[in-house]
Amino acid sequence: MLATIVHALTVSPWAPYPLERILHPKLAEFTIHAAPLAPRAICELVGNAQRHAFATHIQLSVWCDDHTLHIQVDDNGIGAATMSDSQHFGLRSLRHQVAREKGNLNVRTRPGGGTRVALDLPLHDVDTSLAYSQS
Repeated sequence: MLATIVHALTVSPWAPYPLERILHPKLAEFTIHAAPLAPRAICELVGNAQRHAFATHIQLSVWCDDHTLHIQVDDNGIGAATMSDSQHFGLRSLRHQVAREKGNLNVRTRPGGGTRVALDLPLHDVDTSLAYSQS
């Protein structure tokens, strides 16, 4: 289950940073099959914020609407624009995988520091009654 992976990230003993999570209320009902790239993407994005951006606070938001799973990672780190090209390898790889899934990945460095990464992945074989809109 996707919710289990997200929960594991927030309670992991190796996570030396505060990770705030905002989750879809019915995320526990989603199987990894619904968005197979989601677990890897979450691990990559949260890991990047911690390892490369030196963030002291990370917020992970996961929600869905219609047939799309939305993942957003906000951090207060040094910003993606300050990272060297060699540090972008994982993100480049993820961008290619997201494109293959017909998804979208947007990375934005915010003025004053920090980065917001927004990832949209199409859901497969998901009951549309789980649709939820984040306010």
